[in-house]
Order: sequence, then structure tokens, then C-alpha cells
Amino acid sequence: MRSSTPLALLALGLAGSALATPPRPAPPGPPAAPVAPTATFDPASATPYFASGPAAEARRQLERQDFAAAARGFGKYLAEHPKASDRLQARFLRALSLSRAGAFGEAAQQLDALVEAYPLLADLERLLAARAYLAAKQHDKALARARAVAADSPLAAEAQLVAADALRARGEAGAEAAARLYADYLERFPDSWRAAEVRLRLGQLSSPEGAAREEGYRLSATRG
Repeated sequence: MRSSTPLALLALGLAGSALATPPRPAPPGPPAAPVAPTATFDPASATPYFASGPAAEARRQLERQDFAAAARGFGKYLAEHPKASDRLQARFLRALSLSRAGAFGEAAQQLDALVEAYPLLADLERLLAARAYLAAKQHDKALARARAVAADSPLAAEAQLVAADALRARGEAGAEAAARLYADYLERFPDSWRAAEVRLRLGQLSSPEGAAREEGYRLSATRG
């Protein structure tokens, strides 16, 4: 699985741009003499979150993939600055760090809360929560979060694979539904960088030998 850290940091940057206040349109009136355009872009709005300040080290730790330290750093920042204007972004990066550090249950719960608190990244939060619940072997919750990603979201294809993996983890009870999702993914995205991986999973579900291996996979996923 590719790291979701760069995607999450990019999403935060886009979110910051989306939150910038657009200029108000001028009211209608008689034609006026041309005037020099007024700059509406604030260069500060292009500065990445936590590039400086008390949480800057936590961001650097996240970029270095020292996820446990990053989670502690963002947690400390939130405890010391509970009303900071960037607290939602800090909460998001803390949840991401927790998940990457292996604290899947706590991360998933934090991401669930952010869907309501920080809806600008709701589909990304749902996808990351689905992955975290899947890693925590809470397959029903993983399936529900993956299915909640909007069908027209750029993340819908990845969410479909998480849903298929959650169904696959149920063993025989979810094998047919998982196979349908894998097959649909291959039909829609035949050139995806994950196509070979998905074909392998589909083949394992479709053959007698694969069925035996899948039962072993299910037992392993259940027992941890």
C-alpha cells in the first residue's frame, strides 16, 4: 500500500486554498473609468500548514515518517492550543500519524469525528478511517466507512478496494460480493497501478485452491 502521507498533506494545502475568502463582486452601476486591478491573493495563504510555529517539528516528524513522534507532537500542540485556528488540521494530521504508527482503533475514531468537524476532507477522512478499521480487524466498520465515500469522489476507486478487502476478510460469507467489486474495479480501471494486485485477489477467490487460502486468510484476520 502506498503511503497516504503525501496525499493527506496535499489535501490540507488544497483545503487551505478552498477556505480563502473570495473577493466580493462590485455592485452594478454606471461604467467607470479603468483602474488598476487590486491584488486579491494573499501570499500567506500559500504557506503550508505548520511550516513554522509550535507544531512545525511535528510536521517534520510526519514527513520523516516518525509517526509515533508526530502523533505525540500534534497531540501536545492541541492540548496547549485548544482554540488554535488550525486545530482541525492538527487533529487530522494527528489522526493520520496515529494510523501510520499502528494505533488503528484510536485513529479510526478520530477520523470518524473529523467527518463532521472538518467536512472539507470528509471523503479522505472516510477512506482513511476505513483503512484503519480494516487494519484493526473491525471489518463491518471498515465496509461502512468505505461505502460512505461519495461515488463521484476521486477516492471512490480506492474506497471500492477497501470495501472489497473488508468483504474478503469475512471469508465465504463475503467472497462473492468481494469478487464482484474486484471484477468491477478491473473493468473500470484496467490500467491502474493496482490492477495486478487486484487480479491476484480475484483469482484467489475464484479457484478452489484460492478458496482454501482465503479461508486461512479469514482465520488469520479474525485471530490477529
